[in-house]
Amino acid sequence: MKAQTIKQITTTALLSGAIILTGCSSDSAPPPPPAAPIGDISGTWAIYEAYTSASAGCSGYDSYTLTTAQSGNSVTVTDNSGNVFNGTLSGNKLTWSGSYPDYPGTTSSNVTVTIGASCTTLTATATWSYSETGFSCSGTSTSTGTRISGGTGC
Repeated sequence: MKAQTIKQITTTALLSGAIILTGCSSDSAPPPPPAAPIGDISGTWAIYEAYTSASAGCSGYDSYTLTTAQSGNSVTVTDNSGNVFNGTLSGNKLTWSGSYPDYPGTTSSNVTVTIGASCTTLTATATWSYSETGFSCSGTSTSTGTRISGGTGC
């Protein structure tokens, strides 16, 4: 009797585990690999960005440079403050997201860049949020850019 009870408990436990594991399975396929990059987008880019927000004091514009280094579909983006972001280039679309110190607070952003056909121009959109002690805001931005050095083009 004791062996029979242990066998029933073991079988029940195994079946319960199988049901739980089956319930946790995912029917979704893994994301497809990125498309081949449009070309070499490595180099230094001059960027003009206009950002908007419903919050007072959070709209404006800025001009700056970004440096990109590319290895296949992986792109490292470094801003002129030394903040580094890792992105993915799929066809002519470069995407990255991240956070960086923005005195006296922190800005987080999700960026989508469209590289021009010659790999020397870009347009970009972003959603962003900024927070510091006692204040926060969020919004969107649009940017244009021109590669000013580096890279071999498309």
